[in-house]
Amino acid sequence: MRASILVLKLLLTVQKFSPVQKMLARQFRKPDGILGRMAIEFMAVANQQVYRWVLQFSCIGERDAFLEIGFGHGNFLRKLAEEMPLLHISGIDFSADMVRRGQRLYRHLIEKGRLQLELGASDRMPFSDASFNRVLAVNVVYFWASPENDLREIRRVLRPGSRAVFYLTDKASLQRLVFPQQSVFRQYEAEQFKTIVEKAGFAKVEVFTKDFQFKSMTVSGICIVAHK
Repeated sequence: MRASILVLKLLLTVQKFSPVQKMLARQFRKPDGILGRMAIEFMAVANQQVYRWVLQFSCIGERDAFLEIGFGHGNFLRKLAEEMPLLHISGIDFSADMVRRGQRLYRHLIEKGRLQLELGASDRMPFSDASFNRVLAVNVVYFWASPENDLREIRRVLRPGSRAVFYLTDKASLQRLVFPQQSVFRQYEAEQFKTIVEKAGFAKVEVFTKDFQFKSMTVSGICIVAHK
């Protein structure tokens, strides 16, 4: 893993070249192949403090039905399964490589009925109405071509009185990076994305912000909590 992260860091240092920018943006959106595995190993490290922060807003109960959209490396799902043995855990990702990787690494959890992993997009999910009372999506909303459709689909699979939690890095912070090209990453300010969530029909929407330190860079994070 360390070698993969070092290679990706090298690519990040030369990202001023347009072909590298596009390659990195595509891999963070939908990881596949060797570069995709490098990207998710990097994200697994970089997102640790983000997951710790958003967990407090998810309010996951021991017997809840939980869904993560865009589970990627799957580390968070594995930790939940270890810490909350009665929790029903599902994940969906539109990267076939990520789903195959998760099915291989977490086969023991899947065979025990502790974990369900699905291949698919968040605007057309293979779940029944009101299947979950907790939904989480970390660094995913940038890639929704029509976010209203994804949000309405998330609202459909949520039970009444439940919540969905979305994490995104704010527009100003993303613009200080080169690889999140606007052609791949849709960039939002907090109030802008809050308005989109409200228009999708959620009863109450809360906004929280926090600054994260990544090496020498300060990144402003946004957590949106949407109540059905």
